[in-house]
Amino acid sequence: MPINDYCKENLIDFNALDLVSDRFNLTKVWSYENYCRCNNYVYIPEDLNNVIRVYYKYTYNPYDININLVFDGENLTTGFTNNIIL
Repeated sequence: MPINDYCKENLIDFNALDLVSDRFNLTKVWSYENYCRCNNYVYIPEDLNNVIRVYYKYTYNPYDININLVFDGENLTTGFTNNIIL
């Protein structure tokens, strides 16, 4: 997300990531209006042990999202850049 200078300078285009392959399977695509998009994948290693689930999310404009509750593992906020609720 382009929320600070470091993120803007090191931004990887979400749509440029093409992870689908023989071992990387797309399992779900979800989007919410023009705010964000999420993809879920399953990676199956050659030995078929330890299947890895991968999730990645892109927020198009984090400053416009004030209607979602976001939990970052430590804090609960409204949107991605707003005040901490809890």
